[in-house]
Amino acid sequence: MSVPDRHRDRPLVVGHRGASLLAPENSLLALRAGLDAGADAVEIDVQLSADGVPVVFHDRLLQRTTNIDEVFPERHHLTLSSFSYEELSQLQLRGPQGLSGERIPTLDQVPEVLGDHAQLFVEVKEPAHSPGIIQLLIGRLTQDPVFSALVAQHRLRCISFDHATIRDVVAGVPGLHGQYLVDQPPSRHVVIDAARHCLSMGTNHRTLDATTVRAVHEHGMALSVYTVNTVADVQRVTELGVDVITTDDPGLVPSGS
Repeated sequence: MSVPDRHRDRPLVVGHRGASLLAPENSLLALRAGLDAGADAVEIDVQLSADGVPVVFHDRLLQRTTNIDEVFPERHHLTLSSFSYEELSQLQLRGPQGLSGERIPTLDQVPEVLGDHAQLFVEVKEPAHSPGIIQLLIGRLTQDPVFSALVAQHRLRCISFDHATIRDVVAGVPGLHGQYLVDQPPSRHVVIDAARHCLSMGTNHRTLDATTVRAVHEHGMALSVYTVNTVADVQRVTELGVDVITTDDPGLVPSGS
């Protein structure tokens, strides 16, 4: 497969958890806000509820971004995977302006906000804590007509810090764009290994250098960086030659010509 990110007049812009500076992260409102602010794609985190529903949420615990303390005070310390989706749907998401009325979305609700052109980055969160999530994703991406169309149109990519997850999902979904995430500049061995399964790699922009950019490109992959939240950092990583910029505020990145 070709890597279209490598042939753009500017980096692809990805709204991190939608647009986390503008609305409650990972909410449908945040996804719309990110696209309205100029993002080419939105990134979400996916894990499973206790009854196996794929939900869009980042943390294992619910306290930081919901009103779990008010709704289930005796269970506020439990992980998301301890709650059914019916229970999770009772919670409100907290954003920059406090409680919002927004609810935790399911993965199946996300495509409705994408329109005809936006891309979707699906990050698999800690797969060990969501048993069965790999098989579920493979099923959705190959059998559900909405998701399989996104894959066929090269508008969906699966990303994870767990290399085995990316390897297995890519193997199960022909044509899927896989991206391996690392939090430090990857060694040459890691880059070579990732290139066997992935079309791109993602890394923390704060530790990025020209050597990493060159190594990833030499092995035929695009390079994505997260989470870039200042104009100065946007300019720096663009000058280094990155292909994808993930940001909490998509409006920071100048639009293309």
